[in-house]
Amino acid sequence: MTKLTDFDPTKYLETPEDVADFIEDAIETGDPAVIKRALDTTEHLNSSEANRKHLEKSIAQLRAAGRKPSTVGAILAEEFLQPLDLTVEDLAGRMGVEPATVSAICSGRDITGSEADALASALGTSPEFWLNIQAAITNWRAVNE
Repeated sequence: MTKLTDFDPTKYLETPEDVADFIEDAIETGDPAVIKRALDTTEHLNSSEANRKHLEKSIAQLRAAGRKPSTVGAILAEEFLQPLDLTVEDLAGRMGVEPATVSAICSGRDITGSEADALASALGTSPEFWLNIQAAITNWRAVNE
């Protein structure tokens, strides 16, 4: 029986542009789980320049598509709370905030930098992951609302 090994795409991402293109391809799927996996997979490869270029590309892509990006709260609820079977209270405890704060974020309220730090710490992601999502929605609103 042949044993399959996991494919590691990071072996083929040699430049910040490669990383940005890889993440952009994930965004094009529109699937938050695919996007999260791509960001998590490339987190150690992302330089601030690659993050900036990726964010600019994703914002331009969303503008062209006319599609409103998912909010931090939508991604938090659908890709973290539900799959990890966490309650608002559980996450609030991990973050060191009141449950009302997590509830407000899940309802679509914008996040702050300190909340991005707390989310990252509580969920094993990076603050940039959350801030990039917030930046995309903030920029979309500025252009479209």
